Amino acid sequence: MLRGYQRKLVMIRTAESKIFESAFFILRASSAEKRSEVEMVAEAGRIIAECNLPKRKKRIADFGHIMAAAGIGFLLGLFGFSKLLTYLFSVARHTTYSLIVGLSLGSIGAMFLNGDIIEVYAKWSVNGVNITDLAIGLLL
Repeated sequence: MLRGYQRKLVMIRTAESKIFESAFFILRASSAEKRSEVEMVAEAGRIIAECNLPKRKKRIADFGHIMAAAGIGFLLGLFGFSKLLTYLFSVARHTTYSLIVGLSLGSIGAMFLNGDIIEVYAKWSVNGVNITDLAIGLLL
């Protein structure tokens, strides 16, 4: 524990920020002369403005890395799943085929017979079919 040592601390509070409640600045020991409150707040604002914020290029580079990782994951999943299917077809051909057909039919049923899409069908029956929605849906 230090004794006989004192540092001057300036605390800036704000009620306008939804993220920060306050900021703390410690005055230099060599700053013996007194500064006005306006000068200290202005200097704090200048220091905050000097902070290195992430540049747009970094975000683009991060996006490239994310897309590369997603692409590698997609390819690994594709090749891994194809190896799994090859193995399953060699071990239990009929069961694997039935599983794939069942999952495909179940997916079609889940797409067209769920609560959200039934509301769309009801809206279509009253207002008619929106060709744009239908075209986008068919493309997807």
